[in-house]
Amino acid sequence: MISELAKILISKKTILQTEKEASLMCRTSEVIKNGIIVEIGRCRGGSLILMCKSSPSSVVYSIDISDEYNQMVKNHLEYLNIQESQYELLEGDSTDISKTWDKEIDLIFIDGDHSENAVFKDLSNWIPSVKKNGFVLMHDYFEKDNRKSQVRNAVESYNKETNNSLKYINHKNRMRLFQKLF
Repeated sequence: MISELAKILISKKTILQTEKEASLMCRTSEVIKNGIIVEIGRCRGGSLILMCKSSPSSVVYSIDISDEYNQMVKNHLEYLNIQESQYELLEGDSTDISKTWDKEIDLIFIDGDHSENAVFKDLSNWIPSVKKNGFVLMHDYFEKDNRKSQVRNAVESYNKETNNSLKYINHKNRMRLFQKLF
């Protein structure tokens, strides 16, 4: 059912991922039970919907700098019978929100500002709240024509600075899954 939902969301451009990327995100979310999932970069809410459906016992905190699509997102969530207790829409800069964050995170999905500096800040501000052995999903992590994406550069810099605290687990297209080691 979730794979069919992912296909619909992709076809309607509610999620800007490939089916394989969405599948990796869903499979990762499925292992989280009664946990905390954080999404940085909500846009039209497709990832939020899939994570809520994949991990219905968890709470997904979805952060976006803009409320432009909030009403549409809420309408989709209600239509799909996703309970308000399963998610919280947070509006603001992820850096500012991280300053008052006080929950341990099981899975974080970073897909906000893709500049190297912003991604590095998100990693530095949020990874300390991820549990040991928790998961980190990064979107738009790729290499094209021997040029690394800014997301990839930021992850590599962060890993170098933290003595390789993130271990590569899997990838599908531009989606990379890491596990926090310490």
